[in-house]
Amino acid sequence: MWRSVPTLYFCEKSNITDQMLQRLIVKCLERCTNSDLVVTKFKLDIRYRFVNHWLGIASRLNEVKELDLCIRTVFPGRFFFLFPDTISLTSCTTIKLYGWKLNHLRFTNNLPSLNSMSLENVQLDDQVLHNLLTACCSLEKLVLKYCANLLKPRVSNSSLKFLEIVHSSYETTFEVEATSLQSLVYDGGPSYCRISLSSSCHRLQHLLLSNTSLHEQRLKDISPSLPLIESLSLCNCKIPRIEFWSDSLKHLVMREIKNYNVLQTTIRTPNLVSFNFEGELLTNFSMFAPNILRAEISLHNRTNYYDTQWYSDLIYFLRNVDYSESLSLQVCSKEAIIFPSRFRSLCSPLPTLKHLKLRIQSPHWRESELRDSLLWAAPSLETLNID
Repeated sequence: MWRSVPTLYFCEKSNITDQMLQRLIVKCLERCTNSDLVVTKFKLDIRYRFVNHWLGIASRLNEVKELDLCIRTVFPGRFFFLFPDTISLTSCTTIKLYGWKLNHLRFTNNLPSLNSMSLENVQLDDQVLHNLLTACCSLEKLVLKYCANLLKPRVSNSSLKFLEIVHSSYETTFEVEATSLQSLVYDGGPSYCRISLSSSCHRLQHLLLSNTSLHEQRLKDISPSLPLIESLSLCNCKIPRIEFWSDSLKHLVMREIKNYNVLQTTIRTPNLVSFNFEGELLTNFSMFAPNILRAEISLHNRTNYYDTQWYSDLIYFLRNVDYSESLSLQVCSKEAIIFPSRFRSLCSPLPTLKHLKLRIQSPHWRESELRDSLLWAAPSLETLNID
């Protein structure tokens, strides 16, 4: 006789027949609900046609702390209803939903213990999301991925610490108001969905923005309200003017940067420790980071054409990382880094750099040509590695 069944996990991917799976699930659920067995975690990863009956039985499991319901369909974009009137969530600390449709507002009335919530491929509107967050007085982690029907959602919760949003609708603008928020990961998808950060997010320490267009805001407007920010990552974002001033920032990442999306960059971070850049060479780039320890730079060139403008921009760009103790630089070909002789009468862009690691994607290059150019660019080098 079972006395304790801490976890019930039913997955249709198992190598058994539909009838065997149905009988097994019904038997387990009925035994748990008709006895004093305590189930703390209930996970269901199943096709839609089996769900309704089993949820009716599972609704009598009153001590569930972790609820994981994944409903897979053969038709993309089709959602299913959750039945809030029958499922008790008073003891639930973790909820993961995939493939559901949340229409009933009463679903939000009994979530006092909820600490973590993940909604993926879920259909809900702005009001339902608001009611969910209002009812979660202990919520610390929220994940929203590819949720449908959200237009101008407002993510507001005083206990929320970790927020991850992945969206793909161009019409959507997320507004984030969370006084305890420490980490925000936002991916706007191929449509560059927009986000608006409230000044109430003053405890934010880690911010990652991908495929994002800031809505009626500039980073310059946001930075004063983030006194504790330690890491900032910008990946393939549409931000014409990147202006960020911060005394607390230690790690800065800029990836998939395109020069037609970023027209001007001004960064003042006196306590920055590391800088990671991957993308096209920016023309108007200025960074003050006197305490930087390491910089990693990977430069792209869509045309593979290197002219006077390229070398001028490269010299100006590299001068911004001369404070770094070590530099890792990756370029597409040797032409990108072999400065023409007329430029070598100018001041070196990296006069104090001690350690340089260079990686060239093109397999054909002569080391002597490279060394002459690099020793002009960085005359104080102590170590030089070329891959």
